[in-house]
Order: sequence, then C-alpha cells, then structure tokens
Amino acid sequence: MRIGLDFDNTIADYDQAFPKVARIVGLASTASSKRELRVELEKSPDGERTWQRIQGLVYGRYIDEARPHEGVHEFIQRALCLGHELFIVSHKTEYGHFDESRTPLRIAAVTWLRDHEIVGESDHSISPTRVYFSDTRAEKLSTIRELKLDIFIDDLLEVLTEPAFPNATKRVLFAPSDSRIDASEQDLMSQHQVSRASSWKSFANELVGELTPHEVADIAQQLWPTYRITEVSRVVGRGNSQVFRVEHDNGIAALKAYPDLVLDRRARRATEWLALNLLTDRGQPVPAPLATSEKLNWSLLSWVSGNAPKPDDRQALRQALTFTRSLHRISRDRPPGHGLASEACLTPAEIARQIDERLQQLLGLEHPELLTFLKGEALSERNDRVSRAREILGSHWNLEVPESERILSPSDFGFHNAITTADGRVVFYDFEYFGWDDPVKLVADFALHPGAAIHPSLEQRWIDSSCETFEDVGGFRSRLAACLPLYSLRWTLILLNEFRPAVAQKRLLAQGNLEAELPRIQSEQLEKARQMIRRTLPLVVGA
Repeated sequence: MRIGLDFDNTIADYDQAFPKVARIVGLASTASSKRELRVELEKSPDGERTWQRIQGLVYGRYIDEARPHEGVHEFIQRALCLGHELFIVSHKTEYGHFDESRTPLRIAAVTWLRDHEIVGESDHSISPTRVYFSDTRAEKLSTIRELKLDIFIDDLLEVLTEPAFPNATKRVLFAPSDSRIDASEQDLMSQHQVSRASSWKSFANELVGELTPHEVADIAQQLWPTYRITEVSRVVGRGNSQVFRVEHDNGIAALKAYPDLVLDRRARRATEWLALNLLTDRGQPVPAPLATSEKLNWSLLSWVSGNAPKPDDRQALRQALTFTRSLHRISRDRPPGHGLASEACLTPAEIARQIDERLQQLLGLEHPELLTFLKGEALSERNDRVSRAREILGSHWNLEVPESERILSPSDFGFHNAITTADGRVVFYDFEYFGWDDPVKLVADFALHPGAAIHPSLEQRWIDSSCETFEDVGGFRSRLAACLPLYSLRWTLILLNEFRPAVAQKRLLAQGNLEAELPRIQSEQLEKARQMIRRTLPLVVGA
C-alpha cells in the first residue's frame, strides 16, 4: 500500500512543547498541555495573535521541544518491513506567524525528522524524497491525489472531510484516546467514512496485523546489529507485553515489546531496565539487561531456560526468601533513580482507597453476574475488613511508612514470575512495576497472588520467615495482620480486570486471538474471585 502521513500533531507530538514555549517567551501560564494553553489564551484580549505566535515558534525555532508520538517509530518500521510505501504530506508554510527569528519551518521539520530517524537513507526510514510540503490545504489535497495514496492519516478532521479529498484514498483520523470527539464530528466521520486511529500501535495492528517474528527479526537486527539474529519465535503468555525468543550467533535472548504507552502511561520499559541494571550489578538472580530502545519501547534481555517453580517447592521458597532479604539489604543503601512501585501502598488507608476505586470501576459495568457478586459478597467483605483493620491499627491507619523502611519491590512478585533452571537456581523476572513500597505489600502479594499461589503448607513458613526478615521495620507484624485481609480483597478485584474494556484491549494487543475466548475467560476469573474472597489466610504470630 501507499500510505500518507501528516506531520504536525500526527507524527510530531507538540502537546508538552506548547506550554513550555509559552513560558519561554514570558507568558505566566499554568497550562500543562496544548489544549489547556489554548483555553487560557482564549480568555485574553490578544489571545488569537499570541496563539499564532507561539504556534509559529513551536513549529520552527523550538521544534526540538516536540517529540515523536508514542508508537510512531514502531509503525513506520513495521510498515516498511512489510513492503508498504510511506509518504509525509504536510501543509506547512515557509515561515511561522509572527516569528521574528524567521526560522524556515520546512527545513526545521526535515531536520527534526532526520534527528529522530524517521526520515533517512536506511531501509528502515522514510526517504527524504517522499516528504512533501504544501503552501495551502488545497495544494496538500492535490499532492495526496497525485501520489495516489491508498490511505492518509491526519489529525484534522476538516482536511479529511474536504470536498476535494480524493475518494479513492481511505481517510483515517489520528485522535489519541484522550481526544474529545463530539456528536457533530462523529456524524462527519460517518458521512465521509473516516475511521479513527486512537494510537499508532493500534493503527498498526489494524492495518498490518499483530507483530510477527519476521518483523521482530528484521527490526531488531537493524536496532542491534551486533546480534546476528538467526531465528525468532513468539512466546505465548498471559502478560501485557509481547515476548519473543530471539536466537543469535552468541546464544538466546528474550525480546520484550512493551504495551502501548497511549493506553498505559506507566513507563514499564524504563522501569524494568533500571531495575535489572541495579539487580544484576548487585549479583541477584534476574535476567541480564542486554539492549533497549526508547523509540520502539523494546528491550532485549538474557534468556532463562527452565520451568516455573511448583507451589510446594520448599527450595524455591527458600530462594524467594533469600531474594527478599537481598532486596531489603539493597534498599537500605537507598539507590537513586527509582520511583514508587506501581500502585504502591504506603498507608493502610491507601489499600482501602484502591479497593474502593476498583469497586467503583467494576460497578459501572453492565454484567449481571458480576454485579450480583460485587453488590453482595464483595461490598459486605469490604466494609467488614476495613473496619477490622482500622480497629487494629488505630491512629496508624493513615500513617505513611517512612522512606528509610521502604523496600525496592518487584510489585508483581511470585512464582508466576520465576523460573527454576536445570541446576536448581531460581531466577526472578518481570520488573515492569518495580519501585519503592511498603514491605508488607511485597509479603502479602507473594502469599496471595492468584497466578502463583504457594501451597498452603508453605504459607505460614513464608509469613513467619518474612516477619523475621523485616523485624527492624516498625509495626511490621501488626500492619501485616491488619492488611492481609485487605490485600486478599484487592486481589479479588484484580482478578475481575478482564471485565474492564481497557484491560481487555491491552490483552488483545499483546496476545491477539482472545476476543472469542473473552466470555469464557471472564467466567473463569469470576469463579477465581469467589475463591479468593473466601480463602483462609495465614496467621501473623506476635502481631
């Protein structure tokens, strides 16, 4: 196919650039996005002129403040790998409005495209000869027609619905998932058969299908030429990231393609990369970080062969306890650069808040069987468990764990993210949620995680040994005793994530071919939630 791409606000993301440039030129703006700045300026007498001036500066002199839209690199490399022809067609004047510096906008745009390796001479970049600028919208539409494009993607609906837009070209509106589309715009889209791309990653999947081993091999070889790749195969799993087994001339690696950052803003790749570098430096049993790509949101890690530990594996439990003690020791050194763990719970009150938030999200769904469970058993248990926890902890209910007593936690810690190698060594993986947290949460999650439940015969040993590990953490036993039932309820609600449309969409992007299976999966998860909420919890001795 011949695919045309708009430039401004389609390839280039100016959302953060606009408020930054506004402050550079002396505006006392509190805006944090392009949209907020526009609203601010609309209230001022000279707002339109100021807006045009800032726009000219952002597109020219300060274009380096822009960044590529999340996922655009992956889309471009995938499309080129599959043999599609890509063109950039942009309505861009020679100079910006009210720009005293007289920065040539087209030169600035091409320089930016080259700097970000979107345009270049390689087979994995768009050729500079396929970049077109137009003085007017009419000229832009004429170029689209002359190029005989099969598809054109633009952020402006008015471009796609122009009478002069070529009928033979499929129209795609680039409107990220947080963009507002009102009823009149929806009518226009329907009238002109305009489809919507809510992210570059979703557009790629709709256009060319899910990421294939062939594409991974081709793109990864270009990214990391020191690895001579011989074979790539996909690893089937239940996670949100896509994982591939990569064979190369020096061994085997795991390639992770992380979830769409438009759908999930958590910096999973960066978080895991930082965590693995820290833990390998400290001699811990984790995959070695080999290479990473910020622009593609991919990482290459060492491959670990083996099997998941069995629930009753006492040796594996001993190694999990050893790893926990190591994390506790490493945390005392306060290594820099790490933020809070994903969904960190630094107070018991925060656990209750997260439970209530999840309950409200699920109660808003239209599923009779789910709602019966939530309005009955789940809400009743929520009220009882929160009351008991508040009674146990008293004034400590809202007391935050001091920084000195927090732990660097994997946050998703359990046998489900562990492999026992042939020599009996247990390697822990998946550190996308890594960060500072209450050690109580780490201990509770390991004991309760439904995807890696340890055998009941080992539960008490895990709790008792963990209490010894964290004996120097103030109030650890009482907090653990009060919070275990809350974390059990929290996990009950996490098991019901498959009912949430956004979560289901991420699963589909990562794993594909799940849509037909979704009702069965939801039914299974609801049964697991019933079992979790009724399970018997281990005792915390000495609390």
